[in-house]
Amino acid sequence: MRTKLQNILTVLLFCFAGSVAFGQHIQTHKVDFSNIDGFSGEVNFTSSRHSFGTTLKGKGTTLVLKNYRCTPEEKEALKKAGIDFWGYSGYNPKTFGVYVEGRAYVNMVRGYSFNRYAKSPKILHLNNGLGDEVSFDFDEDTKEYETEWKKTRPNKVLWLEEGSFSADKVTELHLSDLKNEIDRILYTAKKEKEKEEQDKKEAEEKQKQVTGLLSEVQKALRSGDLEKAKPLLEKAYKLDPTNQTTKNLSQEYAKRKGEYVKRKDEEAKKELDAKIAEGIKERNQQMQTEAQELATLRNWNASSYNMSTQSKQRLNELTQKETRRKLDEVNNSFEEVRRQSEAESRKSKAAFERDMAALDAEFKREMEELNREFERENKKYEEIDKIISQRLRDEQEKEKKEKQAAKGESLTKYGVVIERKNYKYGAIDAQGKVVVPHIYDEMFIDGDGTIKAEIQETPFAFKNTLYAFDNKGKQIDRPYEVDRLSFDIRVFKNMYNKYALATYNEEDGSMTFISKYVYDDIDFEYGGRNANQYTCFLQNNKWGYLDNKTGKEAIPAILEEISEINGNDMIAVKYKEKWGYINANTIEIEVSFKYDRAHTFSERGIAIVGIGDKVGYINKQGEEIVPIEYKTVSPPFDENHHYFIVTNSSGKVGVYNANSKKVQIPLIYKEVTALKFYEELNVIKVENEESKEGLVDIFNRVLVPLKYTAIIYKHELKKGVQAKLDDKWGVIDPLTGKTLKRFKKK
Repeated sequence: MRTKLQNILTVLLFCFAGSVAFGQHIQTHKVDFSNIDGFSGEVNFTSSRHSFGTTLKGKGTTLVLKNYRCTPEEKEALKKAGIDFWGYSGYNPKTFGVYVEGRAYVNMVRGYSFNRYAKSPKILHLNNGLGDEVSFDFDEDTKEYETEWKKTRPNKVLWLEEGSFSADKVTELHLSDLKNEIDRILYTAKKEKEKEEQDKKEAEEKQKQVTGLLSEVQKALRSGDLEKAKPLLEKAYKLDPTNQTTKNLSQEYAKRKGEYVKRKDEEAKKELDAKIAEGIKERNQQMQTEAQELATLRNWNASSYNMSTQSKQRLNELTQKETRRKLDEVNNSFEEVRRQSEAESRKSKAAFERDMAALDAEFKREMEELNREFERENKKYEEIDKIISQRLRDEQEKEKKEKQAAKGESLTKYGVVIERKNYKYGAIDAQGKVVVPHIYDEMFIDGDGTIKAEIQETPFAFKNTLYAFDNKGKQIDRPYEVDRLSFDIRVFKNMYNKYALATYNEEDGSMTFISKYVYDDIDFEYGGRNANQYTCFLQNNKWGYLDNKTGKEAIPAILEEISEINGNDMIAVKYKEKWGYINANTIEIEVSFKYDRAHTFSERGIAIVGIGDKVGYINKQGEEIVPIEYKTVSPPFDENHHYFIVTNSSGKVGVYNANSKKVQIPLIYKEVTALKFYEELNVIKVENEESKEGLVDIFNRVLVPLKYTAIIYKHELKKGVQAKLDDKWGVIDPLTGKTLKRFKKK
């Protein structure tokens, strides 16, 4: 047991010795950034100092995005799509790249302690997967100090023991995947909003038409013109079935129609009664006349035997007429007409009442459904109001706690806290003793504990207006603050977060200010390789460019957005809701403003652009390399940059040949993937709608039939590709489809 313990101790001592010999010291860093390509947030990573050549390695990077420069409506649309910039914890993109600029320094003691910085800052290229390593170079004085320092510490390394790294700022963000997704989401949200506005406009126009129709209906009803009112009512109902006025006027129309029908029925009845009465009167008169004539003839016939033939015929005629009772038949006929007329009237009235009852029932159902829809919408908006109100309360509470925590943290970390008294700022220590008097207009504590203050006099009185103190109140000889520098120009920021531009003379160290403190930001990152000629600025949420020699605005603040330069001479800019490109060296328009989306140019000199929901590729002359008619388009996969994988609006995938300007592989596949094998030979993996995979060449000639459930290319295989057939795996030749290794279950 003792021997085992000794072995463990020996291993631990060896590890400790190794950590000294190959010494590395680890720091954690948190770097806040604001409005880089529209994003604000923080970068967290660790750095380790190594004794090999004063090197530093950054790794373990996490990126937290806390804000994105867009409207609240756009933020809400992003949140619905799963990208939440409202949350307190921020949003963590899956893939990213970030450039962090920092300075290395060592602590030196020559009567007093001070930090000596390396000759120049360096940039760590960090991302979600890999880290980065940089080396720093110190001046000769530092190297001489290290030689003296090592005399008393022969086994130590100054860089490891007294060195440190200050991560100052984030210079670049690479979030192309996230940016593309945000562009897609915001474009969709914009189209939905436009549709809502169009629907609202159409509803207003429809309501206007309904109002005009109902006005005409009222006029027609007042004048008693029911025939004119009916088609107008039907048209108004088709336009807006839920309109209450339409319902009311329909009921009034039904009432007047009923009265009209009743009146017509009464008039018809009176007319019929009059005709019947007239017929009865005529019948009675005829009967009376014929009765008298018949009586006379019968008397003659009874008293005389020499009655004329004509009289006898007349007697027979009257007798037959009496027998047939024609008058009774006429009477019955009139009665039948009356009954039929009354039956038709009752039938028409019943049909009208049924139609009106059905119309009323339909109105009632639609009104009830509309009321239910209104109630659902009201509940929805009430919930949204509750969420927003709670979010505002949480934000206020958080801000309050952060201020309290910041005060406590400031006392704990720096030993002082800023205090405002009589509209002036000063600093006090933990005992409440005044360290810096309350005479300054602005004041804050820098990351290294330096108290910075400003007295507001004139914008260019730098040595008299800006002051710096340590936490004991001792003034430090730092009359002004350089925010950024590049080549022979410097950017200054005052206490109001306003920026100005100055030129720098390396010979005497003097500076000449060529602009005033009027800009919200001045940034070299968008200036291109020729950064000593033009510099990008932000003013009132619009971008422009300054001439570094004169300070004049080469382009005023009219650009809504601008892209990163990404090592080439083309910059994507947005003007009046459309994207185009300008030349970074001349600030002249190279590609006109006509795109809804535009990405930065690649090293190949091509860029993705979009119009509506279609995308394609253009070159620096604005010529379409891939037509803007596809749903998605991937970067070229061949060395000559001719072949692009494209997807149409139906989701079908194929390959477009930019050299011949035609579709090389038809858009019939579910998925297409370019593979590279022997001597850079391009082989295309395709998948059909049945999820069966195969291989074709660039001319769509089948190399391997589409019958496999999976085809996987692995570099460790000297020949062939892995293929899965049903539930068995094997290896096949990608050029012939022959089986190289028989299929079997894993």
